Amino acid sequence: MTNTTTDSELIRQSVAQYFEATRSGDAYKWADRFADNAVFEDPVGTPLINNDPAKILEFGKKFMAGFETVGLHEEFIHVVGNEAAARWTGRAITKEAKKVRFEGINVFKFKDLRKNNVTASLRATALAERVRQDIVISRNAGMIRTLRVNASLHYLPSGDAALTFRSQ
Repeated sequence: MTNTTTDSELIRQSVAQYFEATRSGDAYKWADRFADNAVFEDPVGTPLINNDPAKILEFGKKFMAGFETVGLHEEFIHVVGNEAAARWTGRAITKEAKKVRFEGINVFKFKDLRKNNVTASLRATALAERVRQDIVISRNAGMIRTLRVNASLHYLPSGDAALTFRSQ
């Protein structure tokens, strides 16, 4: 039987596996989605991690350690040639038990798809780098009052991410 999987299908599968790995809570599984010589830029405009699997793993560990649970959920994947762009929504619960959402776009590049279906490069950005959440502030007589909170996601020089909350 002939393998009829196209490069486009392989790329979609690999991107889906990347996002699945972000939801696993396992930084090793996430870092495994990158080739050993991958180029990694997250967010866009920060210094590149180039050919350094240990630094990519460290990034994943720091990111996941900032939350009780976190995961990126792909909403749209567009493939052209050996590249894919994916729009995603991040959902997380902070260490303070607050639910947060954030959005972004990742651009993936692939090489040697038939050999190793892993990412050769990744550029990531958060859309507007804002997080929104509703916090329940009171429950009276069956009515729930909520407070809408905007938060900014800031990337620190150390590679850590910090959330700053403001009420509306």
